[in-house]
Amino acid sequence: MLHALINGLGLGLLLAIAVGPIIFSIIKISLGYGKKAGYAFITGVCLCDAILILLGNVAAEAMRSALQYKNLIGIIGGCLFIVMGIYSFFFGKKPDFEKSAHIKVDYRKRDMAKFTLQGFFINLFNPGPLLFWLTTCTTYSFLNTNERILLFSTTLAVVFLTDFLKVNLAQKIKRWLTPHNLAKLHKATALILTLCGVIIASSVIIKNYINW
Repeated sequence: MLHALINGLGLGLLLAIAVGPIIFSIIKISLGYGKKAGYAFITGVCLCDAILILLGNVAAEAMRSALQYKNLIGIIGGCLFIVMGIYSFFFGKKPDFEKSAHIKVDYRKRDMAKFTLQGFFINLFNPGPLLFWLTTCTTYSFLNTNERILLFSTTLAVVFLTDFLKVNLAQKIKRWLTPHNLAKLHKATALILTLCGVIIASSVIIKNYINW
């Protein structure tokens, strides 16, 4: 269980620092429409992540009948992380950020629902989260149900808490998002993703195929 908790914390922190359209949308909406709109937006993002995780684990559960291949699945999953990291490092779209003017809005329930749905669909139609969660669920399909619940619950909790902080610190974060810093963070995220893949794949190989 401790292994699942640590992995959940690691995945959550990785997603928290990842540069992509979500972080820019959080800051733009928080600056342009206020914190309540930002909270509604990240709620939609979190709901989308939860659904993607659920669907990914349903697919992973279907693969549990092939657990005799769990080592191969772990290696393939690690390699997919490596490929995603390398592609992002060399070919990923360079992050950009545009300033948003503050716009006053009457916070009715339908306004909050609009921002929640916006967060949900921006995340849903971004191929990055879909590929990430599918790869992650497949990679950890060898864990039992309780371990996977702990792992992904921890990941979602870390992501939501850090997104909550982004909403509250939007003004300060915006000043820090210079093109130079964005480029460095983009590459750092890609390297961390690659490193995660190396660790996952190598740990399976060392544990099962190399007699130390």
